[in-house]
Amino acid sequence: MRQSFYPLPITSQWYCNIHATELAPSIVYLYLLQTLVTAYGTQPDITRCLDSRTFYICPRVNPDGAE
Repeated sequence: MRQSFYPLPITSQWYCNIHATELAPSIVYLYLLQTLVTAYGTQPDITRCLDSRTFYICPRVNPDGAE
């Protein structure tokens, strides 16, 4: 295992769709989640990225929904 120069784990926090009319960003993040889940174990770069980092992805923050 490669040693990291960072004392804490690397994290990534992504938030989108704060307003009700912002539909495209949540679709992009859902596609990103699907890509990360389906490519894990088959794509070396994605596998290494998920093994060495923590992702926090919130596709929708808007409490009013998107309808």
